[in-house]
Amino acid sequence: MAIDLADGRPLLPSTVAPGPAGRKLLGSLLEVRRDRIQFVENATREYGDFVAFRMGPKNLFLLRHPEHFRHVLADHSAKYVKGLGLAEARAFLGEGLLTADGVVWQQYRKLLEASFQGGRLDSYSSQIHGVAKSWLARVERMAHSGDVVVDVAHEMNLVTLRIVGLTQFGWDFGDECAATIAEDLHTLNDWAMRRMMSLVPLPLWMNPAAFQALGRLRTIALEILARVQKSDCNGIGSALASEPGGPEAARDQVLTFLLAGHETTARALAWAVGLLGGEDAGPVERLRAEAGRLGHVPALAELQQLEYTRMVFEETLRLYPSVWLLPRKAIAADCIDGFEIPKGADVLLSVYSLHRHPKYWVDPDSFLPERFAKDRAANRPAGCYLPFGLGKRACIGSRFGMLEGMMLLAMFAQRLRWRRVDAGAMPAEGTLSLQPRGGLRIRIAPVGAPMGA
Repeated sequence: MAIDLADGRPLLPSTVAPGPAGRKLLGSLLEVRRDRIQFVENATREYGDFVAFRMGPKNLFLLRHPEHFRHVLADHSAKYVKGLGLAEARAFLGEGLLTADGVVWQQYRKLLEASFQGGRLDSYSSQIHGVAKSWLARVERMAHSGDVVVDVAHEMNLVTLRIVGLTQFGWDFGDECAATIAEDLHTLNDWAMRRMMSLVPLPLWMNPAAFQALGRLRTIALEILARVQKSDCNGIGSALASEPGGPEAARDQVLTFLLAGHETTARALAWAVGLLGGEDAGPVERLRAEAGRLGHVPALAELQQLEYTRMVFEETLRLYPSVWLLPRKAIAADCIDGFEIPKGADVLLSVYSLHRHPKYWVDPDSFLPERFAKDRAANRPAGCYLPFGLGKRACIGSRFGMLEGMMLLAMFAQRLRWRRVDAGAMPAEGTLSLQPRGGLRIRIAPVGAPMGA
């Protein structure tokens, strides 16, 4: 279906007449600003796998079919560069690995990918465990003090930032510094989303909060680089120490990994804890029993034996993919599924909608970890599960993220009991990542202690 965001008029030929339904569904630019996730879900539910629309002067194409993903991200990737949201993020991330394209991206990818291969992952496991143990000790002390409610989204930001700091740059920030970094990254993320939706986008320096946040983050990034020169870290910091592009280019890579290296895992962990904190205690008890078999400092091989933990984490990434939308801009004219994509158009690949596509998933909105059992996964249609993207720009840290996510989830279950404060749905907000709208509150207690009301 091809429609105009403003009034439902058709933009391209379609076998389904738009009529007043398009007007009712899409409304106006305000609807997109108010709830991006709901807008995407309404559009794909009503119009299917291919939705074309205008947003002000922009031509946009919203896609959710596996073949569309393969077309844009793999088979014809040379016709596309990073698009909406990520283009705005370039204002504070510069030419980092997340936002760069072309030769610049290729150089950085080659420079940094060795940090996530081979024996590096095994060496990271002990560092992840050490940070997680320190962080959990504080959370446990809070739990022992009585009836305690925490925002698990905030807590996961802290621990994952500390982990990326230690494993990749040789510096455990601690909770206080991590909280400052997380808040400044959130401020810039929010600015980028607002700018993306603005008809008159203003430069970053005209937003005092965002401008000051960027200044603080750049200062921290330069301090990280100075520390790397004196440390023996074996993460990306060691590669950036000899960055040929100079200190500003290295600084942009540090900021990119502070954001991307913590946010996606933090979001997935928060959603996992939320999903496990509902009325059904069966999944969390099964996960806790499996986690109880972990050794004192689990090695990579030991973590890979946590089958149910993996299933829970993968099902969480299906329901709530951290990278919920893959935006691309066409730098050449293209044709997808019979529809012409003009040069300059914005293509939005909705991972969120793909992962809940009723054609490929039974009971798609339900939390069912068993669907990721190995004997069932083999029968899943190709291309309908893409939590880490596809093609040459698939996530460089996917294996690291799985290792970190599984270890933190297992340790959390070992040490704590929890229940969601708000028993209803968990509303999601689509920013650069998929985050719980307004946070995600849980009531915590030590294992063996009664849970508060």
